[in-house]
Amino acid sequence: MYFYQRAAFLVFSGLCMATVNAAPATYHPVGVQQNVAVQTVTDGGWTECYKETFDKIGKSIEEISTACGGTQLMMACSPTGDTNLQLLAQAPKADVMTDTGQDDRVTTHTANGVSWYFNPGRSWGFAAEGQAVAKSTCDVQDRSGAGSETRMCIHTGGGSLSSGYRCGAAMLNGMATFERIFYTANAAPTAAKPDPVSSVGVSNVGDQSLTVNWTAPSENGSAITKYTVTGVPGGSCVSEVVPPATTPETSCTVTGLTNGTPYQFTVVATNANGDSTPSPESAEAVPSADLSFAGGGSGITLAGGVVAAAYSQALQVTGGLPPYTFSVNGELPPGLALDTATGVIAGTPTTPGTYSFSVMAMDSAVQPTLAEKAVHVAEQTFTIVITAAPVVQVPATPVPALGGMGLLLLSGVVAGSMGVMRRRKSV
Repeated sequence: MYFYQRAAFLVFSGLCMATVNAAPATYHPVGVQQNVAVQTVTDGGWTECYKETFDKIGKSIEEISTACGGTQLMMACSPTGDTNLQLLAQAPKADVMTDTGQDDRVTTHTANGVSWYFNPGRSWGFAAEGQAVAKSTCDVQDRSGAGSETRMCIHTGGGSLSSGYRCGAAMLNGMATFERIFYTANAAPTAAKPDPVSSVGVSNVGDQSLTVNWTAPSENGSAITKYTVTGVPGGSCVSEVVPPATTPETSCTVTGLTNGTPYQFTVVATNANGDSTPSPESAEAVPSADLSFAGGGSGITLAGGVVAAAYSQALQVTGGLPPYTFSVNGELPPGLALDTATGVIAGTPTTPGTYSFSVMAMDSAVQPTLAEKAVHVAEQTFTIVITAAPVVQVPATPVPALGGMGLLLLSGVVAGSMGVMRRRKSV
């Protein structure tokens, strides 16, 4: 009968070994746990590799170790058939099976918040970390009351499991009403530094500032706690966890930059295990001040012009990133035109009148993510008054002035003429 049981157990052990390495555990309890659902354990990556009631004897510890082939080992106990485990504890298998001596009654081995003890000829069990044990042969310390509920023990002898002994305060020699269960799993991969941020974007490029943004990389088992942004030739910012948030923002604003200077940025992610390698550099971004027309307000009146007289007036802008592009909306004075590259209004006016129009200026800075969209745009209303050409007055021809001799001669001529006219009347 024992040979049949042993052969059947070896077959069962082989099945356990075939499934134990499927995936690392995601359920990692620390310390002794109470009243945990079996499904929580199995859904957390643990595989049952041994289960019998406490009245059974004869199962080889070597067979159990072989069947429970993962790097982690969990001991548990519960009322027979229950869907909850009354007690469980887990640790690396090497710790759970560290030999604490056959004749030693008090020595334990601490691992993962649990006091373990094991000897193939005496007992195998655990208590909560810091609790004293009294191995006789199993732990008989605190058989009831405070401290009893976190203790489990199985009798061993000759390298095999024997019947009994306890699950919490329940004394179980020869009892089939409780089960002892082992689960196995592989350890989770060692937590690592985060993966590098894959790409970095820049937005809100403005006056001596801009915003750097990115997508969170894989944290590799340890939560990311900080991102550090570094610019070339300068500028930096840090994004850290701000409660109640549990993860840092994936953007931050860099200030104090030099307008007109191109910058590129990299991002480094940090978790408890260290820093990632830097991300690739962002596209170049050039901060610049807002664009505006000099003397701007509700409207600007430019220098007036005169019909038929050459006219030239440059529109002045500040801020932004030169060169600028200008466009007009509305009616310029006939004969005048706007140079879209220089912002100069020039020509020869042909028609008097008052002319109002608006001019839009755009700078050459662009959003790195929207290559055709200008960062800065300004629009201003202008007025030019054109007056008619002035009328030219032609002066009258002046009568020559007579000197003294001229007046005597003229008087003689006039007197002679009058004498001739009197003689004619007398004839």
